[in-house]
Amino acid sequence: MTNGKKIVISMFILSMLFLGCYLWQQKWHIPFWPGQAGGQTAQYYYTCPMHPFIIRDKPGNCPICGMTLVKVKKAPGVQAAAQAGAKVATKEMADLRGVSLSPTQMVMANVAVTEVKRMPLSREIDAVGIVTYDQARQAKVTSWVSGRIDRLYVNKVGDYVSVKRLVAEIYSPDLVSSQEEYLLAVRSRDQLKDSPIAAISQEGEGLVASARERLKLFGLKDQQIKALEKAGRPDIHLPIYTPLSGVVIDKLVQEGQYVNVGEPLFDIADLSTVWVEMEVYENEFPFFEDRTGGRYRFPIFPRQDLSRPHLLHLSLS
Repeated sequence: MTNGKKIVISMFILSMLFLGCYLWQQKWHIPFWPGQAGGQTAQYYYTCPMHPFIIRDKPGNCPICGMTLVKVKKAPGVQAAAQAGAKVATKEMADLRGVSLSPTQMVMANVAVTEVKRMPLSREIDAVGIVTYDQARQAKVTSWVSGRIDRLYVNKVGDYVSVKRLVAEIYSPDLVSSQEEYLLAVRSRDQLKDSPIAAISQEGEGLVASARERLKLFGLKDQQIKALEKAGRPDIHLPIYTPLSGVVIDKLVQEGQYVNVGEPLFDIADLSTVWVEMEVYENEFPFFEDRTGGRYRFPIFPRQDLSRPHLLHLSLS
């Protein structure tokens, strides 16, 4: 065998031995190069240029800014720096879960916070509207007879009146004549009730009944007619009462004024229940479909809510 062939065979054998040792080292994770033994780690690490405390052992992206991590060769003492950086990174990641501001910073940043609570969701709607009278709780005080207003017991708008309170007195010649006719009919009945003729005694009762109905048409009540019969003389003034307890919203006459039959004297409204007429947009109608309407608050009473409405009527214009 020639020397050239011996050299080639020797180099082939050495190469195979070298390759076998390398493959065996890779299989069992045994350090092949001197300096890797003794549990030493890789010579490179990956970090973020913007956040150098982010250190990883493999490529990836920065968890803070999203930049691609850069490969850096380890320097002596980098292990301690890496551990310190890992601690800082852990703290920074924890800080990212919440925001911490001092009271001064909160004021400067105009930040308002509130406690998290479980509560029903609500919607606040700002609308232009007016508070008006309940149409079912309004009434007019009118004159039952023609005559002169001799006395007014309600002097201005806003006065409270009740069904038992006298609001005016009217002098009416027609009323005086009707009272005299009734008293005359009562005296005639008393004179004719003992008559042996039934038709005559019944005629007296008919006259009294007819005169009583005429007085009722003038606005006198049964107790007033009984008082007239007991007194035996006419009352020149007709007392006027309101049919509804409430507040005077309009005063239409003055003392000494002459009025006709049916002429209004006062407008009365019961303000215990009122209407609220608002203008809202069409897309806000669904929030009123439950017919409760929520609660109402007015700028003049910012801390007081009106109770829920009993009736809600929606109209589109």
